[in-house]
Amino acid sequence: MLNKSLIFASTLMATTLAVAITAPHAKALEFTFSFSNVTGSTPGTVSGKITGLEDNTSNQAADSVIIESFPGSLGGSFDEGDDAVAWNDVQENSFSVTNGEIVSAMFYAETASFNNLFALNTVVLGDLFDANYLTLDRSTDVSNTGGFEGASYSLLSTPVPFGVIPDTGIGILAGIWGISRLRKTMRGRKSFSK
Repeated sequence: MLNKSLIFASTLMATTLAVAITAPHAKALEFTFSFSNVTGSTPGTVSGKITGLEDNTSNQAADSVIIESFPGSLGGSFDEGDDAVAWNDVQENSFSVTNGEIVSAMFYAETASFNNLFALNTVVLGDLFDANYLTLDRSTDVSNTGGFEGASYSLLSTPVPFGVIPDTGIGILAGIWGISRLRKTMRGRKSFSK
């Protein structure tokens, strides 16, 4: 009877471990973005990071769109921080990722003061179509109307293709504990039978 219990506990632990390692898990990807001025008043490049996107998923919202650098000659400052997703009015936030590449991007956000406006591949101020755009004071801007192709997107890091589900750790530990208890019981019975 103990041998069957030991075999069952060992099989359960091995199965739990195999499922934990081989189960597919979605991993959040991080990308960089950048676009350069063509039509705006301020020469230079805007760049930053997009986080929280999943691979092979369409029309998903980014967790954050962080503006990390822009020309020093751009007037103004951030009213509500550098993460445009956290701004007061986010009108567009849609990204599609296929095989680790952003294949579609539409983003538009502005602050409550209307001084800060950031866009990727959207209509800005009613007359700039397919714009990539940043202004911090509504009088100076970095922009181009190149649409999706007017900005570049790069995968920041490649995620590990598998992971361990946190709940399976409990199953693995329970299996190890069960085997150790069975081994102690078996040792105790052997010494008792002598």
